[in-house]
Parts: sequence; C-alpha cells; structure tokens
Amino acid sequence: MSGSKTVKQAAAEVLRREGRPLPLDELVAGVMNTEGLRLSGKTPGATISAQLDVDAKKPDGQFELVGRKTFALRRA
Repeated sequence: MSGSKTVKQAAAEVLRREGRPLPLDELVAGVMNTEGLRLSGKTPGATISAQLDVDAKKPDGQFELVGRKTFALRRA
C-alpha cells in the first residue's frame, strides 16, 4: 500500500485491531496514531467524527453507530 491512508482506512484498521466497538474519543486517538495517516486541520477529531457519521448513515457504509458516539465495523 502507498504511504498515505484515509481516515476511514485508519478507523477500520483500529476497529479490526481492537476487535470491538469503540467510543469516538478512543477511535480518534487510535486513528491519530496510525502510521501513514494524512490529516490536516485544526480539529482532526471533528473531521474524523464527521466522516464516520456520514459513512454510518449510508446503507452500504463500512461503519455503523452502535451507541452514543460509538462506532463499529458494519457486518457484511
């Protein structure tokens, strides 16, 4: 894989590694520590949250909201 990852790729990696749904704050911390992540801006947590929220609302999205600001990988 090339040197940069998207927020969604990093979030999926963190959720697979942890093997359980994660509250947003833990997920953001894991994503921010992902090697190769390219993310800029003053509020990366808000950026990550927004991207996951949008994805979770899609019927074919990769993520699902399983509790208040708690995300999991959607099961196929």
